[in-house]
Amino acid sequence: MMDGLSYLAFAAAYRRVGVIYMDGDEILYWKMSTKAALSGTLAAEFALALIDEFSPNVVITEQLANAQRKGKHTKLIIQAIATTAKDAAVLDMEVARENPYKNKYEEADVLIDLYPIMAPLRPKVRKYFDNEPRSTVLFEALSLAESVKRGPTEQLAAAMG
Repeated sequence: MMDGLSYLAFAAAYRRVGVIYMDGDEILYWKMSTKAALSGTLAAEFALALIDEFSPNVVITEQLANAQRKGKHTKLIIQAIATTAKDAAVLDMEVARENPYKNKYEEADVLIDLYPIMAPLRPKVRKYFDNEPRSTVLFEALSLAESVKRGPTEQLAAAMG
């Protein structure tokens, strides 16, 4: 793991954007925004405000080439955030969203084991006719941050180079 770095990870889902800010292994901030999910411009403004506020070492977004389950509008939101990160004075990383778990709820449980502060946001398992729990987007953002933190040091070094 890469200690001493701060991470700002963004995830987008239908009608919401989630963000997690971590300093090393500690989650210091999380937020969900429905306004940022309305347009690319609003998503970029949201991202820029948080980049300016936290001055992270690394900004993480989902790699669009591997985001097959995301809709066209959601991909536009992700692209706007990624472009904003590229233009900022931070290391920006687009990472493939890994899915080694049976479902999002199992993934959330694993992440809560690592970060108990997230326990109150645990998504309730839904019935097939229910909408996806809103908090899942926060766990998607946390998963992206975790993939960078536990990924090979070479991946981070290559992004810096």
